[in-house]
Amino acid sequence: MDVVAQVFPQAVHHECIFHALQEVQERIKEVYGADYAETHPEVERLREEINHIFDARTKCTAQRR
Repeated sequence: MDVVAQVFPQAVHHECIFHALQEVQERIKEVYGADYAETHPEVERLREEINHIFDARTKCTAQRR
């Protein structure tokens, strides 16, 4: 069992949206290269769609997207 879970058994972990989107960006660059927007425009569209999902004011909206 994780130490945080032992100390705070009722806590729910939430990933920071900023860091989640930063991770997406890093993975895309890792897989497709830094110039992916020019070489793989479909990936740029996917990145924009992922950003749109996280640009929701509520959890319900994000889940629906």
